[in-house]
Amino acid sequence: MPGKHRVRKYTPRHAAARKAPVKATAALVSLAAASAVISPTAGAVDGIDVSSHQNKSGPIQWVQTSVSGQNFTYVKATEGTDYVNPSYISDSNVPKYVGMAVGSYHYAQPGAGSAAEQANFFANTSIVSHFPTLPPVLDLEETGGLSPKQLQDWVREYVTVVKLRTGRDPMIYTSPTFWRTAMEDTKEFSNLPLWLAHYDTNTPDVPGGWGFATIHQYSSEGSVPGINGPVDMNKFNGNELQLASFLR
Repeated sequence: MPGKHRVRKYTPRHAAARKAPVKATAALVSLAAASAVISPTAGAVDGIDVSSHQNKSGPIQWVQTSVSGQNFTYVKATEGTDYVNPSYISDSNVPKYVGMAVGSYHYAQPGAGSAAEQANFFANTSIVSHFPTLPPVLDLEETGGLSPKQLQDWVREYVTVVKLRTGRDPMIYTSPTFWRTAMEDTKEFSNLPLWLAHYDTNTPDVPGGWGFATIHQYSSEGSVPGINGPVDMNKFNGNELQLASFLR
């Protein structure tokens, strides 16, 4: 998923009252076991992810997108500590009315604010509605100048705060190369669902102790009815019933 200032490139690769912002402490940073890590099956469910980039030539026509066979979408909510996707409210609500499962993601900027600050920003922005949603996602694509150990600490704090604010275990979005280098291929987060960006392959190279990718992003140049221009293409590693079990 692209950051707001650039196009991403990879090498193979409601309104309910919110809880007060929280700051992670040492007593809070242990990770709870993920309750929704689904084992792989022979089936796969098609989906996309979008940001403001997909609205540059006009709003997404979600009815067309849904009837074309796209069953779920992730929508960019926030980036860093100060950017909110201007299309977030519409794109995170309209698809639900046409039968698509919807989730939200935060594009991390580890060098521009603490993990807790960014997690609270995301939690304050992301919409809770009477429609169930897919797990929140941490989109991890840059280090912000942090060392692998510092970045692991940053991710740990972010995951902890999002869990405290939303009550849900987040999904990690990354690429094989980034995880192995910037995160030193740590296995610490392998109890969380993985969304893996690895293009032009049906068998993604899974890092970090994960047994499989819950979602495989296999292209950034897809073409989908209802969207003008390229869009990221994804496969959920399971069937529609298993995708539905992710909704909460």
